[in-house]
Amino acid sequence: MSIKDKLCGVTEFDTGENYMALGMCMGLAAGMMVQQIVFKDNAYLGSLYGIVFGELIGSQISVKINTDDDEILKYMRPEEENILEYLKSTEYIDCDNDVIREKAKELWDNVLASYSLSDKCSLDMFLYLIVNLGIEQSNDYNVLKILKVQWKEENTDKKFSSSEWSIALKEYKKFYIHLAKATFEYVRDEITHSVDVKNDIITYKASDVLINKTGICHAKSNLLAALLRANGIPCGICFQYKKYGNDELVKHCLHAYNAIYIDGNWLKVDARGNKEYVDAQFPQDGNTRLAFGVRNEYNEYYIPWIYKDADEEIMEMLSEAQNIEDVKEGLKIK
Repeated sequence: MSIKDKLCGVTEFDTGENYMALGMCMGLAAGMMVQQIVFKDNAYLGSLYGIVFGELIGSQISVKINTDDDEILKYMRPEEENILEYLKSTEYIDCDNDVIREKAKELWDNVLASYSLSDKCSLDMFLYLIVNLGIEQSNDYNVLKILKVQWKEENTDKKFSSSEWSIALKEYKKFYIHLAKATFEYVRDEITHSVDVKNDIITYKASDVLINKTGICHAKSNLLAALLRANGIPCGICFQYKKYGNDELVKHCLHAYNAIYIDGNWLKVDARGNKEYVDAQFPQDGNTRLAFGVRNEYNEYYIPWIYKDADEEIMEMLSEAQNIEDVKEGLKIK
């Protein structure tokens, strides 16, 4: 799908006018009720009340939807229904590359070594789940039921309780959240953003980004997806249509970030790298904190899809760029 196709697709997610119209309808309905109760047979006053009330409701909903990043982001949906598509290796997200696998294992080992289990958690059960359960299956009742039976059959000498199993499953999910957070922070902090440091080494494939320790947002999002996929965590690519700066005259560009699938939810993260006025963090308590919000006055918005792979046009541009100035120019949407 091209950049233009991605931007055209956003029209079905342009909620401002839709919610204004919905608010008007709600207000008119409320006006009809008020007409019957208060204005009785005065249809004119009842309709006028409905229009005014409807515009007020519609405008408030529209402002809320268009300015609340968390509200917008939670409605993003995956391009592919099959979550396993977000675990596959691709040309740009080459999670099967030996360099990627080695780094992913290092991150895994570091998190496991420092992870503190709850006192009530069975270490054997926890490790059993780590070995036998994919994180994308952690809410699948049938899979969990089969694993329970297998655990009992393989551990006849140990006592089994449903409460212990629930605690182990909870710890299992927490471990993966810790692993995702550690991986995100590694890419955010240890891989420089090429534009920030004016690095003319141009990367785009995940393994090359890791080797050279630099890349723009699209390259870094490929690396984060590859490292997570290598450790069995589904991860997709997301895009944001934004101004390339703060000047109204400058062109828009397509910014890239990630969505991580854990415990039935897509967590949105932005590993482009922090700097002055940019403070992206791993989601806490359901609050998303990306590098950039959307500014309505600049006609910025989030593309409402979670893609399984990088943007082909931008990858081609990066492969042909000779230096960072070529990249900066190539990112601008014509």
